[in-house]
Amino acid sequence: MLSLQSNNFISVLRTACGNSKQPLYQPDWSAMAQVARAQSLTALFHEGARQYDEFVSWDAPERQQLQAETMACVVGQMQRTQRFLGLYQKLLTAGLRPIVLKGILCRVLYGPLADYRPSCDEDLYVPPEQIAAAHEVLQQNDWQMTSHPESLAVPETLQVIGYEDGQGILPLEVHPTWAGTGSPRQDAENACFAAADERAVVVEVEGIPLLSLEPTDHYLYLFLHLAKHFELAGVGLRQIIDLAQFQRAYDDQIDWRRVRREIRELSSPSLHADAMQIARLLGFEVQELFRPVDSDRLLDDCLTGGVFGFAREGHGRGAILSIAARYPTKASRLRRLVAPSVSQLQDGRPWLVGRPWLLPVAWAQRAGRLMFDGKWSRITAGALKEAHQRLELLRRYGLAAGEQAAHRSAQGGGTITNDPSEQGHDQHDQTPGGATS
Repeated sequence: MLSLQSNNFISVLRTACGNSKQPLYQPDWSAMAQVARAQSLTALFHEGARQYDEFVSWDAPERQQLQAETMACVVGQMQRTQRFLGLYQKLLTAGLRPIVLKGILCRVLYGPLADYRPSCDEDLYVPPEQIAAAHEVLQQNDWQMTSHPESLAVPETLQVIGYEDGQGILPLEVHPTWAGTGSPRQDAENACFAAADERAVVVEVEGIPLLSLEPTDHYLYLFLHLAKHFELAGVGLRQIIDLAQFQRAYDDQIDWRRVRREIRELSSPSLHADAMQIARLLGFEVQELFRPVDSDRLLDDCLTGGVFGFAREGHGRGAILSIAARYPTKASRLRRLVAPSVSQLQDGRPWLVGRPWLLPVAWAQRAGRLMFDGKWSRITAGALKEAHQRLELLRRYGLAAGEQAAHRSAQGGGTITNDPSEQGHDQHDQTPGGATS
């Protein structure tokens, strides 16, 4: 059961999203403001809070501090938005067709509150054959690559190539593939979006035409991104609100049969169901595709972990949380932590691509950092402890090691089939269907 202040926090966010104002009970504004900061929802929380008479009675200095943080958040986001739109125009002028993912296209769903929903970076899909040209445009406009220089030689194997702008305003993630390469799961996710660039649509933002995934592709992309972060270390309420806002805007344009098939094939239907239960708690009307399992546990995990699990002890190594939770025995955990496969390491070490004999070098670097470097060894220890506590939740969603396939096949009996058109359809109409930020 949620605490009193957690319920109050949900009510304030619900009000901010325009989903009817809910009463508060003994609100502790200081406690709620701390949760809002951990969720990267300070500005949106302030917008909801100021609609309550009780907010005025909060300690004036603290209230003014929250207002100042809100103003800084909004102004900073406006600057990042303008920086990104200017860059995007340069890429279009160069004859490129970058597809915008998440970020700005989620913010516009908030209407007048678009800049109250912050994005720490922006994401673009650029096909491998256009990476060199895109890199040249970025360099000409004062963007420096933060990924290994050899990334440009093997873009078709990578999930992301990172950039920072010279003004220190906006990091950029360029995705040459939809989900990276090297594992059956990544291959399946890439297959899901195989022709997505050909189906792309135009969304106009502040008079600038942005190429976007068509609604069904984009909804799937958002959920798979949410699920990926949940597996790594946790996911915040912001990602669930994004998904609900997207559904509210594009519900009649989304192919819900395909969404159901792809989620069952690629991810966790029960995770989607519980995320949608939380969206309903926030006042959104959303599709009921699968039966929920334990949305209270998921909500508690969201509130405890903050955005992307950043509030957790030892979050600094999200992969540690994921690996340790999936492999509960000490020996298997150590092996997976120190000696992962080439495909798991090559995004950050593109010099491994085509050079498997260098894998022991990468393992040695990794072991030194995780186990012996003072800062990272402390983070590793904290992450291992936190991961053990999350193992049960990952198992509940079929996301622990060795349980994914069995869990997804079991979802055939857990699928909502109130729609007569779906009767007898779920078990046979399967098509295979990712990213990071």
